[in-house]
Amino acid sequence: MLPAVLALGLYGEARAARAHGRWWVVGVGVVGSLSLYAGWHRQAHGVLYCGMALLFLASALTFWAKRRPRVPLVRLTIRRKET
Repeated sequence: MLPAVLALGLYGEARAARAHGRWWVVGVGVVGSLSLYAGWHRQAHGVLYCGMALLFLASALTFWAKRRPRVPLVRLTIRRKET
């Protein structure tokens, strides 16, 4: 059951990354999911809690990315010469 829930969460992160364009957040989610699953599978509580923290961080970063859209620092315009 846990792998299915983690996969569903990663699917949601990927959909959100398509909207805001910051794909590195999905990387944080993947690392968090893998470490959470490894910690659960091996009964390693430190790895399990680290994975939970990374998934929480990925969710917080997705929330931040949706609220702050990407905008260029400098707007460049090219004017054509009329002949």
